[in-house]
Amino acid sequence: MYRISELPDTLLLRVLSLLPTAKDVVATMVLSKRWEFLWLSVPRLVFDDQDIEYVKTCAAQDIIVWMRAANNFAVREMIIEIDSSSCASPIIVPTVLYTECTMLVTLKLNKVILADLSSPMFFPSLKTLGLLSVKYPNEEFVSSLLS
Repeated sequence: MYRISELPDTLLLRVLSLLPTAKDVVATMVLSKRWEFLWLSVPRLVFDDQDIEYVKTCAAQDIIVWMRAANNFAVREMIIEIDSSSCASPIIVPTVLYTECTMLVTLKLNKVILADLSSPMFFPSLKTLGLLSVKYPNEEFVSSLLS
């Protein structure tokens, strides 16, 4: 572990961003003091509700915290997949996604419900948008999202 810890942060962050899930990335924090907070700067985290058990019972408030953290750490790729089929009520992706995640270059949404938003969406850096099994409020919402 000692030799790998001597590598520059940029290389270590690149390696961490290639790990398949956020759970794997966060697990590296126990490797040494050098790695304890390194994961916070990873530019790509994949949150998968099948890998992170507490997500199955999370609320919209938890998703807001993730999105604000993603914005604070300038995350450039976000993949959100929520299987709410076993939940009592569907989980709606909060409007903070459209208003605060300004550094996103890639956004992939799968099996989510998008909240209505009266103000315009703001994705100045977005280059790739993936939508699969997404429920949205109305056609005007889609026009605003794609413009």
